[in-house]
Amino acid sequence: MKRDAVLEIIRYNQGFDRDSLRRKLEAMCSAPFEFFRATSHLFALDVGGACEGPKGLILGDLHAENFGTYRAVSNKIVYDINDFDDCTQGAYEYDLRRLLASLVIGGEQAKLPVSACVAACEAAVDEYLSSIRRFRKAKRRKDFEKLEPTSAVKRLLSVASEKSRVAMLRELVSQDRKSGAFQFRGDVRKFAPLDKAQRAAIEKAVAHCVVPAGADPSRYVFEDAVFRFAGKGSLGRQRYAILLRKGIAAREDFSAVRLIEWKESFNSPLAAAKPAKREQSKRRAKDLVDASLQFQMDPKRYCGYTTVSGRPFQTRELGANDDRFSPRQYAVAARLASAAKVFGGITARAHLLSSLGDEGPRALTETGRFGRRMVALALEYAEQTQRDYAVFCQRREEVRKAWQV
Repeated sequence: MKRDAVLEIIRYNQGFDRDSLRRKLEAMCSAPFEFFRATSHLFALDVGGACEGPKGLILGDLHAENFGTYRAVSNKIVYDINDFDDCTQGAYEYDLRRLLASLVIGGEQAKLPVSACVAACEAAVDEYLSSIRRFRKAKRRKDFEKLEPTSAVKRLLSVASEKSRVAMLRELVSQDRKSGAFQFRGDVRKFAPLDKAQRAAIEKAVAHCVVPAGADPSRYVFEDAVFRFAGKGSLGRQRYAILLRKGIAAREDFSAVRLIEWKESFNSPLAAAKPAKREQSKRRAKDLVDASLQFQMDPKRYCGYTTVSGRPFQTRELGANDDRFSPRQYAVAARLASAAKVFGGITARAHLLSSLGDEGPRALTETGRFGRRMVALALEYAEQTQRDYAVFCQRREEVRKAWQV
């Protein structure tokens, strides 16, 4: 590949705040999977022009950690894809290639043999194509409700349902004894205080936040806001945690508090003229919310959008029920293959849902050559990622100086 991965990474992240970049550099050097998560723009540069087959609305950054449980606007706890930062138009196989590469990288990081990684990729592709064949004639969203969660997903849903939102909030939020006002704790590593101007801009924007039916922002009062460090690929963007209070809360009434995330939206690297360059449009946050409503059977609570100082932000509730598969769980080959099968089925459902009324991926039914090609390309890119990761770690000081961290 005729590109310098380190220079492309430096260029794409240039201009983010220093604390975020310091954390990002630390994360990217910690493991190949973290490096892979943080470089979707590099994947777009390498793979974006080489994908074949039918095209439509795709997720753009599909990997094993972008699937998880959450409490939906319907109040149900569901399991689905939960990150849509890089949604755009493209070849459906692009999503599969990134997903399969993540399975190989995650499996190898868990010390599994290549054969186990290949088996996981095959499980994901087979389930993807099988689901396409089973539901290719579905014409309504409710037709997909027939999909029963697997036993592995049921276990995750059970664990997630037991987690208390109030208990989570007590770890992150305190209440002033005199005024009763709620505020973020100052000892949370992922939070940083905002200056008065930033806080005022966020408070002003709360009233203009657009959310779907079932989440009425006018019922809530702004309490506090902090900068939030989270993610890998999106680490560096403006990202806030917002505290909203429903009505007049009684003392110690944490159940009246909602924790909302606002995240700055950039165009997908796949849609950019230069994939390794950040671009932004005023409609991007709305487009991402619209895409998530197309992809998900049941959207996350408070899924919406707003603008802060003229810049587009996505909004969504952060809940105690948010949970996901982690690469640390992949040390058992059978568990990786089981998770991969789930990922393949959910990806097929997302692609079919987003293309109702169109041909979409429905022509992808052949299991032989297509599957072998997807697996071979995943193995190839996983090897490329390992090389890029090694070089990036060797040139860490160069990156640190370029980012001034």
